[in-house]
Amino acid sequence: MEETPKHRDEEIRVGVVQFVPRWGDRDGNFDRMVRIVTDAASAVDVLIFPELATSGYFFLSPDELRPLAWDREHPQVHHFQHLATTTRCVIVVGAPEWDEATQRLFNSAWVFDPSLAVWTYRKAHLFYKEKMVFAPGDRELTVFPILQNRLRLGVMICYDFRFPEVARSLALQGADCIALPANFVTPIWLDIVRIRAIENKVYIAVADRCGSEEREGEQLHFMGGSAVVHYNGQLMAQLDQENEGVAVASLQPLKVRRKRLNDLNDLFRDRRPELYQLLCRSGGERQHDG
Repeated sequence: MEETPKHRDEEIRVGVVQFVPRWGDRDGNFDRMVRIVTDAASAVDVLIFPELATSGYFFLSPDELRPLAWDREHPQVHHFQHLATTTRCVIVVGAPEWDEATQRLFNSAWVFDPSLAVWTYRKAHLFYKEKMVFAPGDRELTVFPILQNRLRLGVMICYDFRFPEVARSLALQGADCIALPANFVTPIWLDIVRIRAIENKVYIAVADRCGSEEREGEQLHFMGGSAVVHYNGQLMAQLDQENEGVAVASLQPLKVRRKRLNDLNDLFRDRRPELYQLLCRSGGERQHDG
């Protein structure tokens, strides 16, 4: 899409939702999320929910999560698709996905665009006991041309952010903003996210849940602090660690599409891929003799 005068300085309003999903209560969580979208839609163009927002997080087997998962024909998927169209708002939802063809569960982010397009991203890097429940994502990283390509949206989920290759791959594909649904349990996440924004010159919108869950005597406490991070690493909007809410910031996509740092340096053109071959090896370990 060419940059017309109408879109040249256009701002896109992105909101990140922070709330406490009820473990195992897909229908109750769905009802709450629909109300959140309805209340927030007039103030945002894109609304991002946390990881596994429809189901809760701390599951210990595929069998207990399978009844809560979505497939492409699930009525709640169709409802969110309709809601995105009627509100003219892109909705990003963390929800477990059941793939009938492979008989596997994925930790997925669903992207509902007002155009009726529905995309899914499957979490590539599974954290802790997620490995007991989900299959790792099996699709290439993709940037979604939401809002008629007014915003190029990349998606990664929680632990994916620890791998710089993920954010860089999305940025190289033209992402203006990376949506990051999360259930963070360590406080270091914000420092890393700010680095990812700076090193790729992209906005990052983090929707992190709050509250806690306990299973078989083990408790996970979630960090909250959902935020929209500027491409220079500064916080544009942030919620506190404990309370539910929506944080909103206005992004200027065209500013991140220019990767020049000065008259002589361009963040991507200065790359030396021929020197980075180690990144392409399985495991990435350098071999040493002796």
